[in-house]
Amino acid sequence: MLILDKKNNLKMLLVYITAIIMAFCLLLSSPLSPFGQGFSKIDSSVFRTIAMQMDKGYMPYKDTFDHKGPLLYLINFLGLKINSHWGVWLIEFVFMTVNFMVLFFTSKLLNKSYFISFVSIIPSILFLYSLEVYEGFNGGNYAEDYILPFLMISLCLFVDYILNDRVTNVRIAICGMCCACAMMLKFNFAMVWFVFGLIILLNEIKNKNYILK
Repeated sequence: MLILDKKNNLKMLLVYITAIIMAFCLLLSSPLSPFGQGFSKIDSSVFRTIAMQMDKGYMPYKDTFDHKGPLLYLINFLGLKINSHWGVWLIEFVFMTVNFMVLFFTSKLLNKSYFISFVSIIPSILFLYSLEVYEGFNGGNYAEDYILPFLMISLCLFVDYILNDRVTNVRIAICGMCCACAMMLKFNFAMVWFVFGLIILLNEIKNKNYILK
């Protein structure tokens, strides 16, 4: 991963501020935002309702039922604890900020120039903004929204492995935790990590690297 020194502090501060601003602008149209009306779409309302029932002591899958993973209900539960109107949005805002930051770090692995790294992630940023017109994203609070940072963190580590042949037990553990979180949101996304892991496994066997650091 990228190792920074003191000379890069100002540049990294700019990265953080830019990521926060972009995430805020992207999620500003959500009805769950502090400026929204608070009326989420059907699936989002189901998740929030289950979270409300959890707050009353009811158990998901036993007293209430939906087919999504438990982490989604936990996120909604924590969001409602923060604030009944915009708490869930705040968590999603944090997740989206992480998305933009990891996008930059991934691009930085490809080029050491901060300017070129910013320019190179523009297509990815436009892709995230295009999700606003996708019904599964519009309105927020969907499993796909929360899976993105786990996917991007693992992708960043995978790109670093491809470019720099970096693989350690710690990195594998991080990818494993990201995979577990994604599976607890929506199980079928586990295939992404299966492909990553298979490529790494086959390459390490090919290179006879049987012991990791």
